[in-house]
Amino acid sequence: MTITLSQKVGEFASEFAIDGSYVQQGVKHFVDQTAQALSANMERAMPMIPSFVTRIPTGKEKGVQLAVDLGGTNFRVSSVHLNGDHTHKTVASKVAVSDDLMTGTQADFFGFLAQQVKDFLTEHHSEHFSQTEPLRMGVTFSFPVNQVALDKGYLLRWTKGYDIKDAVGKDVVELFQIQLDALDLNVKIVALVNDTVGTLLARAYASKSDDGKHKQTLIGAIFGTGTNGAYSERLKRVPKFTAANYPEVFKRYSPEHIANQTMIINTEWGSYDNDIDVLPNTKWDIDLDENTHNKSFHMFEKRISGMFLGELLRLCLLDLKSEGLLLQSTKLEGNPVWKGFGMDTSVLSFIEAATAAQIETGKGDYEKIIKAMGLAAKDITPEQVAALKPLVTAIGRRSAYLSAIPLAAITLHTHALEKFDVVDIGVDGSVFQFYPKFADMVKEAMGYVEGISVDRIDIGHAEDGSGVGAALAAYPDDS
Repeated sequence: MTITLSQKVGEFASEFAIDGSYVQQGVKHFVDQTAQALSANMERAMPMIPSFVTRIPTGKEKGVQLAVDLGGTNFRVSSVHLNGDHTHKTVASKVAVSDDLMTGTQADFFGFLAQQVKDFLTEHHSEHFSQTEPLRMGVTFSFPVNQVALDKGYLLRWTKGYDIKDAVGKDVVELFQIQLDALDLNVKIVALVNDTVGTLLARAYASKSDDGKHKQTLIGAIFGTGTNGAYSERLKRVPKFTAANYPEVFKRYSPEHIANQTMIINTEWGSYDNDIDVLPNTKWDIDLDENTHNKSFHMFEKRISGMFLGELLRLCLLDLKSEGLLLQSTKLEGNPVWKGFGMDTSVLSFIEAATAAQIETGKGDYEKIIKAMGLAAKDITPEQVAALKPLVTAIGRRSAYLSAIPLAAITLHTHALEKFDVVDIGVDGSVFQFYPKFADMVKEAMGYVEGISVDRIDIGHAEDGSGVGAALAAYPDDS
């Protein structure tokens, strides 16, 4: 009997199927792994990195804070005016970092960054130069660091095309501060954060409850090209936070004071379940992992984030072609379907957003989809694109259901629903913002978890974690 494209797509889609009982199992496993990771650093576990941010914004903060963000090839300087009513106004400038600076000396690099801060202050805050009080600044630095205090972090390695050799192993805050001081800027770096911690802070500042209920922002999450999360944890529940591991902090504060603090933990949950104890593992997941630079690591991220969803679909399309069901007249050489990681996740978004009937018209939606796929009308018919919809839906739904696991697990681990009327979760990232019904599917999946009351959980967009979040991290904290 000849199998049709629709039948084979149905078979493939069933491989990505996921249900509520699976989410419940994943949540239990995540809670167990969280406890282990908070006790000791283990190579293949979630790192659970202390951020040294101990204050959650209330929305009543006032004043102007400076923030800078180095996330890749661009450097952004912002001033954030906190109005004290959950609102803010941001002024920002952005400049590209040249290839020469990305591979030069640390003095040239941080000197360039300091000059951008000076130029920004000259244009937007010239009054600062006549003030004696230092301007506090938060830094979002999206590179691996060994952070030992809120204002101290040693660069472990460069990524994203950077290779400034004489900065590795050095405290990046100190290197930057030296260059700021050399320009007599009277700017003090007081906080070094990553974008996920900033997402939590930005959401906490903006979030408010209008009905008198006690609402608390617990988690900041990124569901975009990659994924990560940060949450607020009591330090007495972090056994690895010891004087031996964090001597800088224990020099400043007593053990009793530290134990009573709450600190934001950067989970790096992309590394959840690297050993695939509970995560689904289709043949396409295995093929994808084989062709990544970090094979057998970040296994959770490889199943849910925007960098990988398009690749999962692409691998499925190649199998459909090999079975003679699709793309039979297409020369794949030079085509995105043939190139590893050549298919963008927007393809899935476009297919998911359109109905089969809309695609089958051969107009608007169909044309947009095949353009995103790098194909032409001669390569794939409207009916064939429409036939792919169940597979796309299954891949996207699996991503959303898996994404619910850390959110539900952390909510249970912290007993947050026992303490607050409403638990608030701030999220940023392209998948969360633009993938159709992603947020709804995440919340649907959380509803299957025992102990989770989804009507008491708010999930919403967190604005500019790397800018507003860094500014809030720099806000004075008496603790």
